[in-house]
Amino acid sequence: MKRTAATALLLLCCSFLEAGEIEIMELAGMSMRNGEYYQAITELKRYQVLYPAGRFYGKSLLLMGKAYFHGGNAAVARERLAVCMTEYPGSPEGEESLYSLGRISLMTGNVKSAFFEFLEYSKNYPRGRFGEKAGRDMCYAAALSMDLANAEREMKNYHDLYPSGIHAEELRRLGDMISAEKQRGRKSALVSVLGSLVLPGFGHFYTGKHFLGFVTLATNAACGYLIYNGYRNKNYYQLVFFSLAGATFYQYSVYSAVKNVDEYNNGADFLKSVKLSIGTSF
Repeated sequence: MKRTAATALLLLCCSFLEAGEIEIMELAGMSMRNGEYYQAITELKRYQVLYPAGRFYGKSLLLMGKAYFHGGNAAVARERLAVCMTEYPGSPEGEESLYSLGRISLMTGNVKSAFFEFLEYSKNYPRGRFGEKAGRDMCYAAALSMDLANAEREMKNYHDLYPSGIHAEELRRLGDMISAEKQRGRKSALVSVLGSLVLPGFGHFYTGKHFLGFVTLATNAACGYLIYNGYRNKNYYQLVFFSLAGATFYQYSVYSAVKNVDEYNNGADFLKSVKLSIGTSF
């Protein structure tokens, strides 16, 4: 009788502990869905202290990594996901942690790391749940590295592996952007500088930034007029002040002539378009 009562008490305690685990994880999940990321982190830390050997420990690390990232702390997010990936290899949580590491790298601009993390995912989980997404994201990572040939190879690999893939249309648009970028002509820094020496703002017009070109031209013209007006009226304070201001604006025009051409030739607009195509969820 005593043994039966002890067994029943033990089972009751185990049920209580399990219910506690589930309750904390549900609270953390609800906080995540509501965008209350620091509340979610608090609940997950509580779970990890109370249940260091709990059956949801791997999941708590994964969720904590996501919560830290969405809360604005990418560095700690990576640490939590790396721990989960290392301690739970081959598990659903470890698999998702590796994929999520690549997504964080991609979304924070560390595109070379992102490419190799997705490549590692593909090797470790050839039939993984995130295989198609990782294939798509490798195309984005290569494109953002300006390795356009590699991006095209990865897109071909994706289409070969997933002929009716859910990201096929998305990658078709990326392919169109890459084709347009490859066909786009390049600008000469020498032409831009020489033109800006004669006509302030020329470097902006030359690279297609017409509004900034007009503003630069108008600013320099206004300074020139005010310098002349100060000289004519013998207002030497005005003359000196706008001479200095005009020299600053003129120097900026020449400096931006080089900067604009560099950005244009390095595909700044292309990179901006690609970044806008990448979703923020993972």
